[in-house]
Formats: sequence, C-alpha cells, structure tokens
Amino acid sequence: MKRKTRDQYYLDMVDVVATNSTCPRRAVGAIITDVNGIILGVGYNGVPRNYPHCIDHPCPGAEDPSGDSKRCHAVHAEVNAVLHCLDMQRAYSIYCSTFACFECIKMLLNTPVYRYIFKTEYPDREGVTLLAAMNKEIRLGEFTYSYASRTFI
Repeated sequence: MKRKTRDQYYLDMVDVVATNSTCPRRAVGAIITDVNGIILGVGYNGVPRNYPHCIDHPCPGAEDPSGDSKRCHAVHAEVNAVLHCLDMQRAYSIYCSTFACFECIKMLLNTPVYRYIFKTEYPDREGVTLLAAMNKEIRLGEFTYSYASRTFI
C-alpha cells in the first residue's frame, strides 16, 4: 500500500474537521501546520462561542446564496484556525477544504503562512490573484498554481 503525501493526508483531515461545522450553508475545515508538518491550529466554520448554533437556530444569512456572507454569523474556518493556533510565528502551511474567501486570504496574508493548499475551488477567484501577487505557493489538490499561465497545472 502506498503512503499518502503530507498534502493528501491533511486534505483528507480537513474534511473530518469540517464535520464539526455548525453552518448549514457550507461545512469548511482548516488546518495550520509548521514547516515540518506539525499541526499548530485547527478550525471549522461556525458561530462565535456561546452563540446559538445555526444548525439549531438559523442566523439571518443561513438561506443566503454562497458567496454572500454579509448576514452570516459564522466565523470562517481559516479565522478559527488562526485564533486557535498554538504558535502563529511557526505557521507555514494552511490546508482548507475549499478555497478561502477574499477576506480570509487578506487576513492570512498578514501571517507567516507561505503555502496555501485547498481541496476544492471557490467561484470567486480574487483570492488566487492576491496570493499570486504576493508570491505565495498555491495548490489546489495535487495541482500547483503556475504564475506563467495563471492557472493550476
């Protein structure tokens, strides 16, 4: 039996993390690791601590279309992973079950994270453009972002 790569392993794990999501719109998981692959932080999307879960009491944004989060009460998985990170100065990679939204990309760019590994695409590609402009390593599953062709190869 062939052993999974580190990226494959963590991309499988983000799906397990996402099962704890309390958002009925989309379940997302995120894992932050250091350069050696040691897990530093884990997060999933859900409402702030001590707030009624949307799966039990839907927030005003629970029925809004994907990509429209103005009325959504959930804290995104990437934000929760950063908030729960043991040592953000050692953060090197973030694994997410779906491509991060533009707001989360902006937040993550203010951290030491260099590698961004996403399991699935997100309709809004603004984040890819911003990460590329900052010369970050971007992966979508087993595909790497090519700066020359501006696509995943």
